[in-house]
Amino acid sequence: MELYKIMIVDDEEEVRKAIVNKMDWESLGFEVAADAENGIEALEKAETLDLDVILTDIKMPFMDGLELGRVLQEKHSPIKLILFSGFDEFEYAKEAIRLNVMEYVLKPVNAEELAQVMEVLSMLGVDCEVLEDNRPQPMPELTRPDFESFVCFDLETSGTYGAANGDAPAEITEIGAVRVVNGEITETFSQLVNPGRKIIPRIARVTHITDEMVADQPGVEEAIRLFAAFAGNSVLVGHNIKQSDLHYIDTAARRAGVRLENPFFDTYRFARTLKEAQGWENVKLEYLSEVFGIAQPDAHRAWCDAQANALLYGKLKELAR
Repeated sequence: MELYKIMIVDDEEEVRKAIVNKMDWESLGFEVAADAENGIEALEKAETLDLDVILTDIKMPFMDGLELGRVLQEKHSPIKLILFSGFDEFEYAKEAIRLNVMEYVLKPVNAEELAQVMEVLSMLGVDCEVLEDNRPQPMPELTRPDFESFVCFDLETSGTYGAANGDAPAEITEIGAVRVVNGEITETFSQLVNPGRKIIPRIARVTHITDEMVADQPGVEEAIRLFAAFAGNSVLVGHNIKQSDLHYIDTAARRAGVRLENPFFDTYRFARTLKEAQGWENVKLEYLSEVFGIAQPDAHRAWCDAQANALLYGKLKELAR
């Protein structure tokens, strides 16, 4: 799958190298596209690179991390910022909040903590270009919202610290879906899943799904069979599923001996084709739900996101006419 691009900024070369080398970036969905030794160099490189995230120190010569954040904010840049510093000072943290910094990490940077930060950032949907990948895709992709009946679904997962840290891959913790017939939601599917591993604490704080909640729930293979039975031969609709969710359900289905060959439609990919003309800031589900007045009472729970995305599909279909 396409990896999110990150730049590491620190005035000490050894620190930059250590951060690059201590993480299994690819397993977390990222690639280190560049590094820089201060904010000025970082801005210059950001002009030519299609970056998604900048991980930067605060204390640097010429232009520090906070100033870098201010400049990016003034430019209305979509690049997400993560600050790290050896100074656990309230004023720094307060300024970071004002600049909408995603995370504030203390030095020395701990690989486990940073892996959790990147996992959450990836899960929340860093708004980046999705390109075709070389992974075999058994499901045909539909590119136009010209159908009225489908099953809209969403997944939540356990997260992972990454193979470099000796952790197992992420597994499904919830499958949520709604059946839409002739434009109307007629049936729902909501299933918590025992992933067979611990849920990363930072992920649990986002999804509100805990180890205790899934302890007595069906395992991944049984849950995917239940979902396949619910989906039948329907078109599968989801948000950013080509890059993320299809991988999880395809892997689970193969393990369970289930054939999932349904056509699919990705609302994220279609929304990107409308983004510039509509003047949208991004095409994340939460943002578009707000734009169209779609309620998300429990965002980042699969059942809620599936329902919201089913309604979003209808809005995108209207715009495509």
